[in-house]
Amino acid sequence: MFGFLLGVDGNGLTHELWAYSGSHAGGLDSSKFVGPASDVRAKSPEFVAGEQRVGELSSAIDRMQVQPEFLELNDRLTAIREAKKKEIDALKEVHSIRRQHRTMQRTEGNDAIALNRESQLDKIQMRALKALWDRREEEAVAEFEAFNQQIQDLIQERSMLSASLHRLWFEQFTVPNAAGEEMSVSTLFSVEDAGFPPAGTGECVAPKLFAEAARRKLSAVHFEEFWWGPPPRSEVRRHRQRYAPCRGRCQPLLKHMLTDTALVLPDDPSLVVCHADIEVLHAGQGYVVIHKPAGLLSIPGKLQSDSVQTRIAALYPEARGPMIVHRLDQATSGLMLVALDERSYHELQRQFLERKVEKRYLALLEGVPETDNGEIELPLRVDPMDRPRQVVDFKYGKEARTRWKLHALSDGRAWVHFWPETGRTHQLRVHAAHVDGLNRPIVGDSLYGSTGERLMLFAECLRFREPHTGKPQFVKLPQRYVPIP
Repeated sequence: MFGFLLGVDGNGLTHELWAYSGSHAGGLDSSKFVGPASDVRAKSPEFVAGEQRVGELSSAIDRMQVQPEFLELNDRLTAIREAKKKEIDALKEVHSIRRQHRTMQRTEGNDAIALNRESQLDKIQMRALKALWDRREEEAVAEFEAFNQQIQDLIQERSMLSASLHRLWFEQFTVPNAAGEEMSVSTLFSVEDAGFPPAGTGECVAPKLFAEAARRKLSAVHFEEFWWGPPPRSEVRRHRQRYAPCRGRCQPLLKHMLTDTALVLPDDPSLVVCHADIEVLHAGQGYVVIHKPAGLLSIPGKLQSDSVQTRIAALYPEARGPMIVHRLDQATSGLMLVALDERSYHELQRQFLERKVEKRYLALLEGVPETDNGEIELPLRVDPMDRPRQVVDFKYGKEARTRWKLHALSDGRAWVHFWPETGRTHQLRVHAAHVDGLNRPIVGDSLYGSTGERLMLFAECLRFREPHTGKPQFVKLPQRYVPIP
């Protein structure tokens, strides 16, 4: 991420500050960019000494792990375990053949006592072989562990020292504000009840710029943060696209750093008040289908109680059970199926879990896809440093699959239908915007595209079975809720 800040000094002169997040690989004139928000190494000899000790421990561990004695002990242990398995497997094969032979002899009426004795001898032979190899393995393990314990002791010392340095770093890492107040990162995270600061906190664009402005006594009048260049394959980032500072690392700091400035943090969307009413479009036995307006939460949030759940509870005071069978993103509008009794809730939830409910969405894209239809499979997980943003992760992400089809064209943009076959958070938004998806963000998507009046994504159709009767039901969003030409 790159960013710039415009600040005005006491003489009314405007100054332009530039910064980038973290460190940058070569090819960049770093002299044109501001430095770190805080120089811990300059103010804490204790941290520098601890860092040096961590380096010494790492070097010692590396040396011990390549010593001939350690490698020889490790190879010997590996060879014993491989030979043990090989001999035991071979004997098992011999015994299996003998067992089959004994079975045939028993069917022919041969001496059962002799056959049973042979079977007992096989068991004795196997126990003796395993005991022999167990002793050899135990001896090799003991020799290996005696040497390896020295390495493990160093690793544990390094781990404990690194954790201590991590705490010390954020106790010494202080950031100023325009009022001249300096506070440590640890204190700010504690005040915001944000847990322990993650690695990299304070090294992003925004803290660097606001710290530099405060130290130069510049009044910040404008700030922007944007992505430059190609994005990581996991993220939806666009060249020159503006983004808000991340929630996980930056926001606990910026509430302090923006004191006495004319700038404010972006509003938390979950705190936006939704004045539009919900409308009951279809009522059945034990359930209703409503229109959820954009901006309304499906269930109460940590700081916002207004939601579909609370409004339905007020409309139907006799309703019982969890009610919310599925959810829509706060920014998405359209059809929601809500249960009014326990039986309906469990039956409808079962249909969703078994993927027997067909959901169709309508979205307006920023541009036109290269093909008319297709399927997108990109596994998703949350970005813990910037919730609720999702990233594509083929190792740890959850399966996410979407079918889509072009519906109509309008002024260089495309209306498309989406059929999500899984129900991951922001699935349609990421699948639309990601370079390996449609590479066309949904209009108005402030997280994965460009900010607009609203997110142009509508839950348009629901096909399900009524929970009490099993009768097929199809509900479509009225045209008045979809601004399609």
